[in-house]
Amino acid sequence: MKKILFLSILLFSITQSVKAQDYINPLDFRLQLSGTFGELRSNHFHAGIDLKTKGVEGQKVYAIADGYVSRIKSSSYGYGKAIYITHYDGKTSVYAHLQKFSIKIDSIIKKQQYKREKFDINVFLKKDSIKVKQGEVIALSGNSGSSGGAHLHFEIRDTETEHPLNPLDYGFQVIDEIPPLLKQIKIFDLEDGKSAIYDIKKINNKYMVKDTINANNKIGIGIYTYDKSNDAYNKNGVNKIRLYVDSNLIYNFELDRLDFSTNKYINSHIDYEEKVNSKRKFHRCYRLPNNTLKNYKTLINNGHINIEENKIYDVLLEVSDSYNNLSNLNFKLKYEKNISAIKVDSIIKEKSQILLV
Repeated sequence: MKKILFLSILLFSITQSVKAQDYINPLDFRLQLSGTFGELRSNHFHAGIDLKTKGVEGQKVYAIADGYVSRIKSSSYGYGKAIYITHYDGKTSVYAHLQKFSIKIDSIIKKQQYKREKFDINVFLKKDSIKVKQGEVIALSGNSGSSGGAHLHFEIRDTETEHPLNPLDYGFQVIDEIPPLLKQIKIFDLEDGKSAIYDIKKINNKYMVKDTINANNKIGIGIYTYDKSNDAYNKNGVNKIRLYVDSNLIYNFELDRLDFSTNKYINSHIDYEEKVNSKRKFHRCYRLPNNTLKNYKTLINNGHINIEENKIYDVLLEVSDSYNNLSNLNFKLKYEKNISAIKVDSIIKEKSQILLV
């Protein structure tokens, strides 16, 4: 019986290992991120990952697995030159902002461009009309379309739904040992519309804010945070945010997949007014009415916190990236009637300096 159990566990481990290594890297050098999946962009969550190409165009781009080219796009904006490869496992990979297509792919595009007499073109191809093998060079990286610098935009999508999935869940290795950085929290008074911002400081390797925060009866919490990876200066997006009150998980936001039909609800997810005023993007750790994003895995009372008099609440915010590097912040909440909206600009030696808004 023990031998059968051992063999079953071994077979499961081998299966999982093979599954995780089904895809190869789309570039032939160490992957470095300049953008993460679900990153907060203008009017949308980022649908893929952005890979550095050593600051230049013309790097070889490889098919991550066997499949067929199902779509080719050439545009002066958006994804620029892009290739969509449908794989036989129900996934589609996308490679965008390319400089050049491979010869066999380029010949299809040129025929259609001459036929339609225009550069911007979007061609959908029949299954297996252009087959590609894993490791085949399909293009050279570039800076085409709405791109701000040489890089490869790379996606994995569910072929049936076309929902973008987090590529970092599929075995692509990036050296990332840096936990997300926590910068500020915001307390939203959900009754009178006022708010207060508190700086977060890292003291003795621990994130800290004013120990006890006073607030009215019904509040929501927001956080300004971003992630970094090794050997890269970019401020990337985080992957998960969890909010606990008295050890109870009331909010769990995870960027594992997106839906293009609801992507613009990013402007409901973030504090849009704060973005306009200060350019900082706060994740709301609660949901506004009519926000239909499916990324809220746990949501108790829409993330609202009801504060009773003569009671102190323990709050824990956990923020992690796609490689499970974790940062957390603990503080306490206490009721105070009709507290004014305040803004805390800094904490010096664990003491807060408070400025009235």
